[in-house]
Amino acid sequence: MRMLFASELAQVPADTGLYDQMLRRGELLDSLGFDISLIGHHRFTMGMPANVFALLAGVAARTERLRLGSGVLVLPSYHPLDVAEGLATLDQVSHGRAFLGVGVGYREYELAPIGRDFSKRGQIITEALEVLNLALTGEVVSYHGEQFDFDDVRVEPAPVQSPPPILVGAMTPVSARRAGRLTDGLLGGLQESITEYLPTLRAYQKAADEAGRPRRLWLKRSVAVAARRSELEETWLPGYLANRQARLADGASWSASVLEDADRPRPRDELAAVADDRALVGTPDEIIAEIHRLHEVTGCEAIIVNLDWSSGDVERIESHLQMFAKEVIPAFAN
Repeated sequence: MRMLFASELAQVPADTGLYDQMLRRGELLDSLGFDISLIGHHRFTMGMPANVFALLAGVAARTERLRLGSGVLVLPSYHPLDVAEGLATLDQVSHGRAFLGVGVGYREYELAPIGRDFSKRGQIITEALEVLNLALTGEVVSYHGEQFDFDDVRVEPAPVQSPPPILVGAMTPVSARRAGRLTDGLLGGLQESITEYLPTLRAYQKAADEAGRPRRLWLKRSVAVAARRSELEETWLPGYLANRQARLADGASWSASVLEDADRPRPRDELAAVADDRALVGTPDEIIAEIHRLHEVTGCEAIIVNLDWSSGDVERIESHLQMFAKEVIPAFAN
């Protein structure tokens, strides 16, 4: 079974040295045989990258095979024609390796400074996706909506791909249905258990089928791999739980499993209880078996490997990437 594997360019927010770290990570992922690299995005947020296309162009210059994109861009905080130009340019400099992951956003401060109405972000992203679908064709296009209105525009240069894939990061059936109608795929699932995520996934699949669009799921999973599970009790589990606690104060309505992990009584086998249906945790053989199960249940074509950025331990994260690449990825090469 062929499976694509992805990982983020930075999983440890940093005040200094962030961009150098991300450029080096791109080179590492490329050399290890990962297929996709992503950049998480928030505007006006300390420790987070903002101009993703400029940064990804730098990664493109240092890599040969990685697909490069946002995971995810807060689309309502930009004009879609600006995004189309950035994506098309990235596709040119990467020789056809660009994609775009977008989301509706949940932080009002990312939209307010540029005059966007936070309460209308659903309408904004819907129109923005419609604009992108037109603008990335390389043709002269016009659009007349409530949020965006223009005549006779051609985005130059046209992208190499016709067009680059667009995926939506969705946590709810409403967002998933939008993805099915207007885009090439769904990107998400990091916070939810698979059981929780299935209604969102099914809503996406139904909408894609009705729109006559192909289905594509890039499934995010927290990952920790070691030769022995006991190592992960000491090194991975505390950071993972701290990450879940921190997200409760982040201003979003997180899934029930986040609340459960943050406030659950500590079970005897805590690692198994936390990982169950939520994360890929264990030995390489255990993770391989779980990926096969995930594919059967969800039909995912890619696994996005998230390595617990809350820990701040870059060396440990990269050692997990190397073990994952050596012991897990080859099992899905065909």
